[in-house]
Amino acid sequence: MSKSIKLLTIAISMLLMVSAFGVVLTNTAYSSPNAVEPKGIDEDIKTAPLDLSEQLEPLEEAHNSMAAYAADPYWNLGDQAIWTGYNGYTGSIFLTYYTLSYIGTKVEIWVQNNIKYPSGDPRNGPGNNPGPTKPTYAMLQYLAEQFENNIYPKEAEFFGEPIFHDGSNANLDDLVGLPSDYYYEPTGRIVILVCNIRDENYYDYTYPYYIIGVHIGAYESYYYDRNIVTLDAVSWFHGLGPASMNWGDHYYWPTNIFHNHNVLSPYAYDSTLAHEYQHLLHYELCPGDDTFMNEGCSMYAEYLCGYGIDPDYPNSYFATPDNSLTIWGDQGDINILADYGAAALWTMYLSDQFGPEFLQYYFTSGGGGIDGINAALAHFHYKATFDDVYRDWKLANLIRADFPGCHRYNYKSINLNDPAYIPVRIYEVGGLPVPWTRGTDFGNTITILGYDTGISMIATYGTDYIAFENWTRTGIGFIYFDGDDTATLPPPHLWTLTPDGWYSGTGEDLANEAIGGTAYVDPANPTLTIVTAYGLETYWDFGFVQVSTDGGKTWTSLENAYTTYDHDPAAHPDIVANLPGLTDYNPDWPDWTTMSFDLSAYAGQTVLIGFRYMTDWATTYEGWWINSAVVSGTELTLAPLTPIPPEADFQVTVVDALVIDGMTLYIPHDMWLKDSTETGFAVGYAKKPSYVILVVTPIISKGLADYRFQATRLPLLWKCLVP
Repeated sequence: MSKSIKLLTIAISMLLMVSAFGVVLTNTAYSSPNAVEPKGIDEDIKTAPLDLSEQLEPLEEAHNSMAAYAADPYWNLGDQAIWTGYNGYTGSIFLTYYTLSYIGTKVEIWVQNNIKYPSGDPRNGPGNNPGPTKPTYAMLQYLAEQFENNIYPKEAEFFGEPIFHDGSNANLDDLVGLPSDYYYEPTGRIVILVCNIRDENYYDYTYPYYIIGVHIGAYESYYYDRNIVTLDAVSWFHGLGPASMNWGDHYYWPTNIFHNHNVLSPYAYDSTLAHEYQHLLHYELCPGDDTFMNEGCSMYAEYLCGYGIDPDYPNSYFATPDNSLTIWGDQGDINILADYGAAALWTMYLSDQFGPEFLQYYFTSGGGGIDGINAALAHFHYKATFDDVYRDWKLANLIRADFPGCHRYNYKSINLNDPAYIPVRIYEVGGLPVPWTRGTDFGNTITILGYDTGISMIATYGTDYIAFENWTRTGIGFIYFDGDDTATLPPPHLWTLTPDGWYSGTGEDLANEAIGGTAYVDPANPTLTIVTAYGLETYWDFGFVQVSTDGGKTWTSLENAYTTYDHDPAAHPDIVANLPGLTDYNPDWPDWTTMSFDLSAYAGQTVLIGFRYMTDWATTYEGWWINSAVVSGTELTLAPLTPIPPEADFQVTVVDALVIDGMTLYIPHDMWLKDSTETGFAVGYAKKPSYVILVVTPIISKGLADYRFQATRLPLLWKCLVP
């Protein structure tokens, strides 16, 4: 599932020394976690299935919600009604009672009746522990006023007004047997649901993250037809408003139970509301955008609304700069806060370098991801491309200084030289010569909280910084680089052969899952006929029947009466790129459907026929079955297809750091690489106290990449570059 994470505190860093090939390699890493301190996060997801297995708890004070509903056109303050809570652990929503606790001009706030943790959880008591405390009316009023007087007008001016939703087209009421206008509110007030969000930490208080807020796009588009964001109900006393705000006496959980709920950052809930509200706008006004830009805009919204950017975000990225900017969650959920740090820094940098109007244009033009950035650069007549801007951005994260006539290597809106920010992680290599050393020799990436990601290679637009120092004699050395020629792909989720034929299995975010076989297309009968059954999340997940004429390097999707180009506006871009395809259920479900595809365009050729199953980040249905496939009267012999790894390119910059009278002058120059081999070399100067930094970024369409380098006193012959 696509996730948006906010982590609110930082672990203390330590230096980890690693040795390889007799050369000292220094990695700024972080200690393994000892006492877990939960960190608040937030999520942005497109949809979540409704779980009706849980029984509704009784109403408080025997309040009759239906009587309150029948008495007035809409709910009044203190009324109780059925809404849904979010379970981030299962990715589902569940019915629960809320009380209408605040009504404003543009917003109404509902608070869940039962915000307790599961039975036996120490956060519920016993003794003088009253359990989780609900926000007071004064707190709700403060947050509502922040929204109506600050967040709403600023984000409306910058991003746009929300699409009007009044509940008249809600589906949840019909699904659970409520009156058809149960959620209808004629002025279209925005709804804030405050509940104890269920996540890993809800069930296990030692888990390091808890969800502080969530936006679910399907609340607007399907379940409620209302604009809704959800905030966690716990610890408002510690994370609402500025540090000077006093919300009165309350119980503090023991630090060994829930330390960080006692010390949330100032404006934690204020900024989360600004963040989630941007997701609401993004979902409908800029659908289909890449996650890194959606989250970047939400981080920018926090800054826009005056809450600033908590240094914890950038620091999390600076600790692990090999985390990809563009591939969300490439190092797993355990390092997801680094993704948000990168996204925050990226959008702040775009605004600083090209003006806030650049982000505004990106948002309102409807462009997405890298292509959207390139379109915005062209619109404002910049000759630079995304790759050019990324190159300058990664150097700004390192150099953090302006030069005469050059401001590309610094930020304007944040001061990264403030002690609150840590330096970007640099691997240090001492001495000369340096034998061939791989990037993976530095070991797995360790998060700022001390967790091992289990990943040592780099995804696209992740960066390693390697510093060479203590070169004796002249201090001049020759640095040689050799990057992988192709990316390394994860093992595919394999189809399995069952008594009913080939079955795709199911799972989230599947892309390389295909079976296929070679066939000659007879001009006398250029037809593919399959017997199939499928249950695929409508307009989100697809099955593609494809043809390749180059052995599987490229594919063309076939269409017939059962396929469609239609898709949800927020569907995965890789899925959209493969349309047309099969989605929903086959007409004869759960029985087989026989269908045919015209292969006239391939008559007389031997082609590869493929069946590719692709899913998005969240909900999945039963999957796809292929009982048989026949081309020109001859049955195909099917087998799992091994994806062909894409070509790997690298962006490599050498930065000479000349230390003169205690001042450091940075001189960056790009290394020219031979495209066919990704090899190159450069000259550097690293006589103490000066040093030289190798900055390495793979640029690949998917997968991971590695590289290697060496340094010598004398130049090597080019033929000896790769021994």
